[in-house]
Amino acid sequence: MKHLTLLLVGSLVACTAVPPAPSRMGNEAQIAGRVVDETGMAVSGADVRIFPADSVVEGSQLVSNNSGSLTEALSLVSNQTGSLTRPWSSSYRPERAIQGVAATVRTGTDGTFALSVPVGKYNVECASKDGALKAWTANVFVQGAGRSDLAILTLRPTGTLEGRVRFESARATKFLGSEVFVPGSSYLAKVREEGSYVLTGIPAGSFELVAWHPEQGVGRLAKAVEVRPGEKTVVAEIVLSLERPAITGVQDTDGRRTDNGAPGTRVKLLGKNFGVSRGRPLSVTLKGQTVTDLEATSDETLSFKVPAGAANGELVVSVGGRMSDGVPFRVLKRPVPRPGTSPYRTGLEARFTVDDLYEIRDTDDALVREVTTDGGEVRFHAPNVKLNFDSPILLREGRVIRTVMDGLADVHAEAGSLMPQSVKVEVILAAEPTPGNTAGMTEGPGKMSADDRGDPTIHHDFTMVKNGVESIFVWVPVFEAYQLIIPANCGGENMDKPVGFWVPRRPDAGTENRDWAREEFGGFYAGKFEASRADAVPGNPVNGSGAIAGTGTTLKVTPDCVPWTKLTWNQAVTACQSYDGSCHLMEDDEWTALAVWSMVRNVPVHGNNDRGQDADDGSIRFRLDPTHGFGRALTGSGVRANWSENVNFTTHTGRTTGVYDLNGNVWEWTGTLGGNPGSNRFTVKGRDTGVAMPGPGAISSLQSDARLRRYGVAGSTGTELDAFAKDRFSPSFNQRSVSLRGGFWDARTYAGVWLLDLNFAPSSAQDFIGFRPVLRF
Repeated sequence: MKHLTLLLVGSLVACTAVPPAPSRMGNEAQIAGRVVDETGMAVSGADVRIFPADSVVEGSQLVSNNSGSLTEALSLVSNQTGSLTRPWSSSYRPERAIQGVAATVRTGTDGTFALSVPVGKYNVECASKDGALKAWTANVFVQGAGRSDLAILTLRPTGTLEGRVRFESARATKFLGSEVFVPGSSYLAKVREEGSYVLTGIPAGSFELVAWHPEQGVGRLAKAVEVRPGEKTVVAEIVLSLERPAITGVQDTDGRRTDNGAPGTRVKLLGKNFGVSRGRPLSVTLKGQTVTDLEATSDETLSFKVPAGAANGELVVSVGGRMSDGVPFRVLKRPVPRPGTSPYRTGLEARFTVDDLYEIRDTDDALVREVTTDGGEVRFHAPNVKLNFDSPILLREGRVIRTVMDGLADVHAEAGSLMPQSVKVEVILAAEPTPGNTAGMTEGPGKMSADDRGDPTIHHDFTMVKNGVESIFVWVPVFEAYQLIIPANCGGENMDKPVGFWVPRRPDAGTENRDWAREEFGGFYAGKFEASRADAVPGNPVNGSGAIAGTGTTLKVTPDCVPWTKLTWNQAVTACQSYDGSCHLMEDDEWTALAVWSMVRNVPVHGNNDRGQDADDGSIRFRLDPTHGFGRALTGSGVRANWSENVNFTTHTGRTTGVYDLNGNVWEWTGTLGGNPGSNRFTVKGRDTGVAMPGPGAISSLQSDARLRRYGVAGSTGTELDAFAKDRFSPSFNQRSVSLRGGFWDARTYAGVWLLDLNFAPSSAQDFIGFRPVLRF
């Protein structure tokens, strides 16, 4: 059999995966090809039509008159392009337009054609001038790069499909109004009154058939139907059944996810198959009690008020006697001011939420507050209660209230029809914190911010807003780890570990501070991403285009931004101190806390260390910084196609809740370690420790001296060890130096969470050196 090459500006490949729906907003690719008859001769003037492969809108998207059953008495007009000339109206559903083909063209004298379509998945149909001969190619994925060959498009006689439909409900016996169609095509038949249908003019190939009725639901065949040239195929009976309604989410009136509300509170349900377009009977119950003031706006959205006297239970939607699965919902009792909170005293630029002022409980007397998992998923939502006030000293920022002036204000907690509660808030002028050096800021674990309602025992995001700009930090919980000083004395599998290795549990053997040592880490907020300038413009989340580095002199911590580089160590320190009184440049014990967390949990931390990819795993890719051009990436942009949701091994936890870009992208100034001119000894905050540095090379052990073990310092160098990710140490004995961590985009194997470089003076300013802020309260 002859084959035809389709030339693409972009890529055209057969694909079983379902890509995003085609969109005119993306890059377009050109599909080009050639059509022949069964003798191999070129066919000119053949119609070529391209259909979105998965187009289905409650019936066919595309309707044409190449199906014999369309000649029956229908309020339907069609043309030869596969598009209706006017909308089809039905007494069972609102009037709607049915979309046409994605593109259409005719072949030239040599049988060739070319047309442009957006990136997406398509079905391709070719037909002779009289429509008697056709060819069909299904599920062609155009993804915008490269090229692929497809089998030749050969016109052959068409076939016929005929069959019957049946309703699941035995009481329904009138089949008029039913349709049978091929998704992503122009092939549709109207079902006759007794339940039969005929589809004619179908090209040879394999087709999915779907049946639909506005009141009796949808039916599909278990497997595709084969159409043979010039033959009639009898199709198995298609049974139509009503689809159950489903609840996919609950929102408050501001569009935020919630799982609670007080009586009288309006709540929105998101879902599907609510039956609005079909006029079907609809009800919503909460623990069996019918909700009040129900407003159904579409088949996917409805809202209601929580009924008086309601209690905790499951929300259930019923449509025409079919019920959805239940979704848990908590009913709130009247907010109670926390003891001693009136007046609630706070300072300028402070933030508080309803949880700071009130205790909110549900009808089971359980406390209602937001709780997240270690993966960042919200397990329980914040109370659906609004704080209202009429005072210029306060400013609303979503769920958070910010203090902007000193004075006294009344703040009311309003929850549905419950009686409002009031608390006085007094904002007091306080002295501004005085920026100092970073010394002494990390002695012992800190505490969580008063604005953070997350679980203190797990990693979670915390957003700080400064001058209207959001920055994202990660709470690093307090945890213990044990360093092996003499592994041979520590028993079990510890005996095979290198000196300085960290383990999660107290060794079974050995003596503390001789054979092993215990340390406590965490209790701070690490910048989730490398710092950017506050006016940096994020790049496109697909390819990074449009990113702008900005020129501002204040920082922010957000994804998909150009890292802030070309600043000295002192400028990085100042940028952090100027951001907030609780902020400082990341110190080496804080960096080490992240590295230790990864080590004790066996998390491999990958990164941009090979010009847009990871040197150890080339399938991990990064969105390149369009302002740079040498392999630097936008912040937090590392992905791999087969990672499941919430997984990302470019963070220290291997989850999206972790800290990004600790391996490569740009070196990061850190605020503790250094070296002095003419000395081969480590310094901590400028003070000589008396501990000698090893020479340059791969880290073969970590320093276990009590003065340095918290800082992740090489104890010796030599053999590359997987235990330390083959990371390296590089000292300097000729100048005052400060520490750099992580490596950069072109470092390849000279990058990682244990990498430490002391070769740079604090006055250095390079495009490959950035920094990361830390909050400690």
